[in-house]
Amino acid sequence: MTGGGYPDGIRTIVDPYAAGDREAAARGLRSLAAADHFENRTGGLLTAKALIRKGGIGRCRCAAPPVSGHAPGPRAGLLDAGRAGSNPLVMRWRK
Repeated sequence: MTGGGYPDGIRTIVDPYAAGDREAAARGLRSLAAADHFENRTGGLLTAKALIRKGGIGRCRCAAPPVSGHAPGPRAGLLDAGRAGSNPLVMRWRK
């Protein structure tokens, strides 16, 4: 399951599931699969920060130790996955 980077995406899973529509919940889960992979496997704690920066809110790319920063390749993959899967609100806040 995705973390805090995609709260609007999580609703596409939880709301249909709570309403008993498991098929729609599964579609929501599939739409977040690539973004979830980057968040949990390559981005970790920096995922939400990278998405917030893309949305025009934050400026700093720094990470607090012991977390190292995002490498350009994984960061680009995360942003591509976010746009392709659910176009999360966090990436559009100030745009």
